[in-house]
Amino acid sequence: MSQEHNQREETVLAFVPRHLEINKRPELGRFPLNILFARLVNMNAKAYIASALYEPDFSSFIEQEKQSQMTYKNVYGDGSKIVIEYDKNENIYVGTKTVNNKSAGHAVGGEWKMFFVHLTTLGLTNGERCDFKEIEQT
Repeated sequence: MSQEHNQREETVLAFVPRHLEINKRPELGRFPLNILFARLVNMNAKAYIASALYEPDFSSFIEQEKQSQMTYKNVYGDGSKIVIEYDKNENIYVGTKTVNNKSAGHAVGGEWKMFFVHLTTLGLTNGERCDFKEIEQT
């Protein structure tokens, strides 16, 4: 097999989620609907997308005077999580990603879009459960 067929290229993608919108729970509007990490992979002349989706664990929501936080869990299991903290006084978000009980990075920011760009460009972590699909090329 030639070296050309063994080449592998990867591109990390960034995503900006929508705000949560739940009737009678306006305090949750500071948090994202979900969080997506994804990577495009080109190998052996085929294209794939690997993605891990994190959804809110509403039972983890904590509201304090100066701060609120909620945990998001990987829908594919493995105990991976993202903790999103919001400082009400400073209008700053902190996101901490943990995969298999190990730190996988964090992001800090005050502006919604840029915060999530920084957080989601952490990308997928080795050992993080994800969906892996071939992309049909037309």
